Amino acid sequence: EYPKVAEIIAQQIITLIKQKIAKQQASNLVIGILGYGTMGKSIAKSFVKEGFTVIAYDKNRGKRQDGANISHYDNSAVLIANADVIVGCTGEDITAIKQNLSALLYSRQKKWLINAGSKDHEFNSLLRTIQNEARSLGYVPKPLHTIRYENRGGAELEIIRGGFPANFTNQQHSVSPRHIWP
Repeated sequence: EYPKVAEIIAQQIITLIKQKIAKQQASNLVIGILGYGTMGKSIAKSFVKEGFTVIAYDKNRGKRQDGANISHYDNSAVLIANADVIVGCTGEDITAIKQNLSALLYSRQKKWLINAGSKDHEFNSLLRTIQNEARSLGYVPKPLHTIRYENRGGAELEIIRGGFPANFTNQQHSVSPRHIWP
């Protein structure tokens, strides 16, 4: 992603968290960043500047050394278990990994999931699980709406915008084209 896109997405997510999520949580939120490339680093650093506790995971250990005040985890499922808000920046289905999906399905604490990728891949396996369970109950979640799901551990999962990328805000451009194209 272009740095300006990452910066805008980070600000959109911070605004979302301050306006909707932080008000629901009594204690300091722990933000988990899955994927520590251009997007993940930008979002993580923005959260640190705002005073949030940030933890991160990237399968490429070389991306982890940046001097920021961010704790890096060696296991994505452990990060999921320890984070209140999970921001997916991998461009892949992070819930396709069995341990990650289990960490979400059996968590005992409320979690918010936000996709910061450029496609709607980050939570596909979890969304399929929810759709299959909802379908058997005669309910179909609305696309692009926040999906609230009581998991098997009795905790609520909120998948913001139905797992659709956070920067796609139904406006013409989330970032001016002059900041993206040469």
